[in-house]
Amino acid sequence: MIATQIHQFKHWLQYHPSPSFRKMFLILKRIRQFEIVTPKLLNKCMYTGYRALSSVVDSFIRIFLTTPTFKGRASHVGKRLYLYGAFPMFRGH
Repeated sequence: MIATQIHQFKHWLQYHPSPSFRKMFLILKRIRQFEIVTPKLLNKCMYTGYRALSSVVDSFIRIFLTTPTFKGRASHVGKRLYLYGAFPMFRGH
């Protein structure tokens, strides 16, 4: 329902007889499409930092949350258990 109202308002602004309302539509459209131009080197550095941080967080969750939780649920696990991806599914008791 809200999406319909937003679409109707957008259509009303876009095709309004008054030029000021159409100008407002164009201004809002430009605000929505705004992007910051950054150098390629900065983008690569930000991507590398994001991937490194993501890897650290994933490893932290695996080491301190997922693996101990799995070991607590399982009756027996082998040495050097390495869980990757999602938590394994148990069926039964």
